[in-house]
Amino acid sequence: PLLVTEEMVKAVKASMPELPGAKRDRYLALGLPLYDVLILAGDTSTAALFDACVAEGVAPKTASNWIMGDISAYCNDRKMSMDQLAIAPNTLAEMIRLIDDNTISGKIAKEILPDLLEGKGNGGVKKFVEKKGLLQISDESAISDMVAKVIAAHPEELASYRGGKKKLQGFFQGQVMKESGGRVNPQLMQQILVKMLNEG
Repeated sequence: PLLVTEEMVKAVKASMPELPGAKRDRYLALGLPLYDVLILAGDTSTAALFDACVAEGVAPKTASNWIMGDISAYCNDRKMSMDQLAIAPNTLAEMIRLIDDNTISGKIAKEILPDLLEGKGNGGVKKFVEKKGLLQISDESAISDMVAKVIAAHPEELASYRGGKKKLQGFFQGQVMKESGGRVNPQLMQQILVKMLNEG
């Protein structure tokens, strides 16, 4: 008679693909909302990209947001599945880390994402961004110079802002963003802008 040992059962279990229910439970245990869980677990190539990203150290919800948002839209537009993407999971993970450490902004990440999905950043995202001249500006004196230039160019708006029209702060932020080509660190720029707008 065939003798089935515990080891044989374990080996068969280990070689079997993860069942959808087990995958859903695993994703719920990561703290993901049910909506994310159902979408991610519902497609094997989507789940594979998500798992690979999380294995690279990306926070599950951040990985889920990028995969279900911009990456999913990119795939839908091109009628392709995620396993057809040329991006390496560690490339996506590096892009997310560069946003987290303020090397690039979320806006720049969205801009370069299509290139990355085509495999163009697989040699290193930071190198790719540097080559394109898209590194985020986080130097305080460089940001201060930009803010000062924008304020000087708009004396009427400045007078209105100081006269109580605080909503004009958004106008100035937009102008500084334009001046920097969208590369300025938004949090730092906002701090410097508010300080300089209120100095007079």
